[in-house]
Amino acid sequence: MELLPAERSCACFRWLKHVGSEPTEDGIEWYPFGVISSPFLLSATLNYHVENYGSELSLEVRKNLHVANVILPARSAKEAMEICEDVKTIFKDAAMNIRGLLSNDEEFNKQIPEKDRAEISQVKGVLGIKWNAYQDTIQVTMKP
Repeated sequence: MELLPAERSCACFRWLKHVGSEPTEDGIEWYPFGVISSPFLLSATLNYHVENYGSELSLEVRKNLHVANVILPARSAKEAMEICEDVKTIFKDAAMNIRGLLSNDEEFNKQIPEKDRAEISQVKGVLGIKWNAYQDTIQVTMKP
């Protein structure tokens, strides 16, 4: 994730190259994912970009954004494809690629480019709930 120039002074590392020497300060322009704060940073970054995009759809994305999942309704495969293309544009403008697209509509799934489509032969986890897109059923595990 690229940091804004004005915020780079807040994200720097201090390195001690040799015991007894002064530490050096190295600024960073890109923040790595995989560190403990990554889920918060991903959420904050996505919220920042969709809020600043300013379209009606971006506000809908903001309301339906859950960590790394966006769940949006559509009335038809055609409408879903239009929404999908617009959402991909919003994320592309943020230098991000949205992928793993999946619907309970087989016609829509066939239209999604393979590189962007989720594997549809298995149950998917959405918001911690297992969803079978073919059967359009969810599976909830109850623990005593």
